[in-house]
Amino acid sequence: MWAFVIASVLLGLAFVESAIVLVFLSPAVTRRPYQRVGPEPALCTRLTELQAYYDGHGTAADIRDGELLKDMRQVLLDSYSVVTPINHSLNERRYKHRARAATNLVGSLIFALLATTVIFGADKIGYLPKVTP
Repeated sequence: MWAFVIASVLLGLAFVESAIVLVFLSPAVTRRPYQRVGPEPALCTRLTELQAYYDGHGTAADIRDGELLKDMRQVLLDSYSVVTPINHSLNERRYKHRARAATNLVGSLIFALLATTVIFGADKIGYLPKVTP
């Protein structure tokens, strides 16, 4: 009887750990409101505005290209600096949930292995009742 109780408790713990895995895994795989660099039409519009600005001032082509490059680089850096902290925070939360799920998954596997060991050992020793047809 004690082998049955121990195996039942261990299998119950394995089941609870498995449920906890699903609880932690669910928020890790849920869709998140990630921010994107851009959007591309806004970047193209900004480039067109800058080109018109430099053309309106009669800037030489080689100087204009260098200035456009610097200005567009700054536009992209500004966009990245706005987006990156938000996405980093979302990813950090996902990583934590995945780590907790993985920890509980290992715990569940350990409990299932212990229950299997108890059942197997009790059967070999002869503590489990034999079913005869």
